[in-house]
Amino acid sequence: MSVPYIALSLLLALLPSVFWLALYLWEDRREPEPRILLFRLFLAGMVTACVSVLLQEPIRAAGRIGPVEIGLIALIEKGTMLVAALLVAWRTRSFTQVIDGVMYMVAVALGFAFVENFFFFAYWVPQHAGEAVGGTLARVSTIRFLLTTFVHTLTAGITGLTMGAARFRTASGWLLILGGLSVAVTLHAAFDAAVLSGYLVEAALVTGGLGVLFLTLLQLRTLSRPRSRP
Repeated sequence: MSVPYIALSLLLALLPSVFWLALYLWEDRREPEPRILLFRLFLAGMVTACVSVLLQEPIRAAGRIGPVEIGLIALIEKGTMLVAALLVAWRTRSFTQVIDGVMYMVAVALGFAFVENFFFFAYWVPQHAGEAVGGTLARVSTIRFLLTTFVHTLTAGITGLTMGAARFRTASGWLLILGGLSVAVTLHAAFDAAVLSGYLVEAALVTGGLGVLFLTLLQLRTLSRPRSRP
């Protein structure tokens, strides 16, 4: 693999992450998070992607990807992202409002998506380069560029929302986080199952609708109101 192609793969992988990061930073403009913290979370997401690939390898090596396998893959991805965010940001002094949890999880998800997209462009695309423009290559590339990165941020953001709520509770905090993780895993698994089954338009419409609702929810003032941890 040539150096120019690796550089191009890195650029293509980074573009979706930069786009969605800019959108979420705009949502968090009232009280922006420290950029160094977000960068550390992004790097943690990159590490998480590599760990996730290793954990998923036995599932993929089995050669069968059914509903159970799709659910397990989604659980591994969202679970490792949550662990990374908790390790890096849970005790930081910058964690002062519920929406901060969303930003932390989104930063991890974008780092994860960057590595995942790089592997896709660097390794999957060359293996399918001979296919027609209107075939699998074009379809999967479009899904990867336009939808998958957003699905990562959306589902991770849902977990981050419950993580933010749990940060300022004295009881049932972990139940909140586990509930948010369950919702995120279910949504991500449903999206992957729809795409693999060929229901791309339906998956895109549902994802778009959920995204609008989620971004609207982030506008609530109660989410961006500074709080002190009990």
